[in-house]
Amino acid sequence: MNTLILVALFISCPLIAASNLYNITFSTYVDHKEFNSEKAIKHQIVHSMGTGMNRESNRSSLNYSYKTKILSSEELGEVTRTHYQFSGEFLIESELEKLQNFKIILPINPEMIFKSASRYKHYCSKSGYRGVESTFYWAWSPKIKYCSLQINKDYIEIRIESSVRIVQDKIHLSDEFLVDGEYNLFYYFGSDYFSLRKFGMSEKAYLDISRQLRRAGFSIVRNSNMLSEITGKTRTFSKFLHLEGSINGKKAKAFIMLGNPTYHTPDAKKEFFKFTKYALENGSSYSYFGHAGLGSVFNLDLAEQEYGEKINYNINQKQIIYLDGCNTFFYSTNFFFEKKYLNNSLILISNGISILTSFYKQTTSTVLDLLRQTTFTNKIIENTVDSYMQAQRASFDEMALVNAYSN
Repeated sequence: MNTLILVALFISCPLIAASNLYNITFSTYVDHKEFNSEKAIKHQIVHSMGTGMNRESNRSSLNYSYKTKILSSEELGEVTRTHYQFSGEFLIESELEKLQNFKIILPINPEMIFKSASRYKHYCSKSGYRGVESTFYWAWSPKIKYCSLQINKDYIEIRIESSVRIVQDKIHLSDEFLVDGEYNLFYYFGSDYFSLRKFGMSEKAYLDISRQLRRAGFSIVRNSNMLSEITGKTRTFSKFLHLEGSINGKKAKAFIMLGNPTYHTPDAKKEFFKFTKYALENGSSYSYFGHAGLGSVFNLDLAEQEYGEKINYNINQKQIIYLDGCNTFFYSTNFFFEKKYLNNSLILISNGISILTSFYKQTTSTVLDLLRQTTFTNKIIENTVDSYMQAQRASFDEMALVNAYSN
């Protein structure tokens, strides 16, 4: 598997959203009419995202890489009810020795849940996403105030049948991330506004990491040819910086890009792909701060098809990959571990729930701070990021449920 590392300066303060990872199983059912069983299950599981985020306590996330076993099916009038068993990874913010009392909330019929919720003036989605069917699964919960969806009619609460905690506290050496004796750090910042005209907090974070690197002794490289080497162009729609310095007495290079990785700006989207491709092939670390595009941004297999280029993932190089976007644990973790499948090759840092763009600035120096230590562990990485957010006065609901996982 690929190694992805997230680094942050540890600040001593009480943590309020420590994440814990489990392998779980549960049995449930889904009703469907137009969907076949497989599609209905998929849409039902995807709807767990909204209910996992919008809770008063114990926010959580399933991982999109899961297995199901269909147990039986029965006809109930106009719909088919399919019973199945689920097994997969589950991230939760509390340390619960027994998860049997925790209930996962799922819609009974994912085809009908948006229509059912519409009866209640769309109060079943969090503010800002009401009345939008395409993002309903990500924003809904029957626990939101004034939502009157009914248990066992519109949704069900599922108890976890079995759980095994996944404990990871491996020790990582900063020298393991050297590439030909140097550190190569890559940072990409995506526009808050899906635009190249205004970038919002992402531009502030882009400028902030440049300042932090310069304070750490890095200098901007003028007339660098690296933009051309990375993108194949001497001028880009995206902004680009190249800095060089040292980490622990070893030469270090930092490459920073500010752009927009979505279809709204096709030229910048291709530049994002070229930058990401180069980083995954040559980097010690790759840090991404921006929209996850509901999983589309990091579907790099599709991007390879779109641009006719293959990413030659650096299998033998230990790397840090930090995906600081919304729900990246759900969407993207398995993808990178499939590409970086060798043992001790990847540390992947992801968010279990959504994150406000106002917090990008807090964690930009994470990788730099981590590599400046001689050793660090997965739990130190998670605690560090949480501490950064707390130092910026993030509320309980704004904590990102960070997970650092390695192979």
